[in-house]
Amino acid sequence: MVSIMPATVQLFSPIEHVMLKQLGERLVLARKARGLSASALASELGVSRNTLKAAERGKASVTIGTYVRILGVLGLLQDLALVADGVASRATDPLTRRHAELESQVTSGQRDARSLVAVPASMARGAKVVFPTNAFGEAQPW
Repeated sequence: MVSIMPATVQLFSPIEHVMLKQLGERLVLARKARGLSASALASELGVSRNTLKAAERGKASVTIGTYVRILGVLGLLQDLALVADGVASRATDPLTRRHAELESQVTSGQRDARSLVAVPASMARGAKVVFPTNAFGEAQPW
């Protein structure tokens, strides 16, 4: 008997986890908006309810094919085309260039990847930065 282990996928950045989690949450909302139970959708997809639930939790082990099938059944497959829409125009975007520069620095070892911190906007909005009295050294006379 052959034992098949579930897929293990290593995500490398916190933003990847956040994006998958958000995708899963949106899939749940879309399913519920269409009045489908998890069991009914799983049956229509031809997958187990556990696989559907993993997708709705944004698990990286769920195959892209399964995500595509879910989007298709929910009538959202056309939204997948937006993923790479406008790639050429974004290549000249300053933010895109900066991201590419930072990626290059991390890849070449010039920068530690831990110096690139990504946090959800909700956390950043609530953050308060407090510096000790002498955080920047002695006061200068100018």
